[in-house]
Formats: sequence, structure tokens, C-alpha cells
Amino acid sequence: MGGGYGASVTIEYSFKNNVGYQSTTITAGVATFGWSVYGSNADCYASLGFGGISGSWSAKNGFSIGASLSDENGNSAGITYNVKNGNWRGSVGIEMCFVAGTKVETADGEKNIEDIKKGDIVKS
Repeated sequence: MGGGYGASVTIEYSFKNNVGYQSTTITAGVATFGWSVYGSNADCYASLGFGGISGSWSAKNGFSIGASLSDENGNSAGITYNVKNGNWRGSVGIEMCFVAGTKVETADGEKNIEDIKKGDIVKS
């Protein structure tokens, strides 16, 4: 079997509501390392995942471990436990589509779904 572990670096900067946001993520194979700054709040993090099992650490949030399942359609379910605060968090992801013209409430006001861009903050 062929294959390999790719590597990538993502750097994002945006400025919303007079607050700057900067995020840098380095991914190599199954490991991710990064840091982010939102206004005066800074955090660094690392995660490692393989086969639906993941562990992560954040300077702000401590250590978490989780497990998830997903299918070929993009649907998923997972559970995460945060060791620092003892909280459990469940998640369910369902592949969804929106028709053009669907209104979405954002931090900058209402927008059509087709006008939403990476970095936009949306209300859910």
C-alpha cells in the first residue's frame, strides 16, 4: 500500500468589530499544532488523532480526549471529555445544504448563504 503523511501550514488573519484575530495551524500527518490570538486572548494547542480517537491539549482548556465516528456522507457523532474541568461534550454533525438566498445572521448583520466567507462569524 502506498501513501504518506502530508504536511500543511495555515495562517489566517481577520479583523472584525475592531478586534484582530490571528491563527496559525501546522498539520503533519495525524498531528496538529497551533496558536491563536483573539484580541488580548492568546492560546496555544496541540492535537493528535487517528482512527476516530483523538487527544488534544490547550493552554486555556487543558487536556481533552475524545472519540468520533463518521460515515461516507459526512455525518458524524462524537464525545469529548475535558480533564481540567470534568465536562463531557457530545457532538453530532449532519451534512446539510442550503438553497441560494437563505438568510444567515452574522456578526456583521444578515447575509445570503452564498455570501458567507471563511472567517465570517455566524449565529447558530
